[in-house]
Amino acid sequence: MAAKDAFRASCWQIDKKIGLAIILGVFIQFGGVIWWASDLSARLESVENEQARYEHVLEELATIKANVAWIKQALEK
Repeated sequence: MAAKDAFRASCWQIDKKIGLAIILGVFIQFGGVIWWASDLSARLESVENEQARYEHVLEELATIKANVAWIKQALEK
């Protein structure tokens, strides 16, 4: 029996010494972390959507630059 009691005493356990305010505070912090992570995920998704929207603009800009280079070569001849 003494070994069992010693084992229980060495294990971490919640007892009446931990107040309700501490437990509530931990849950509120956990909720805050979840809220922060979901906001971060939404912001990342927004940036990815904006980048995809402007991808075709970059391709068109590269085409325009190539055309301008070709026009410059034609005018120099």
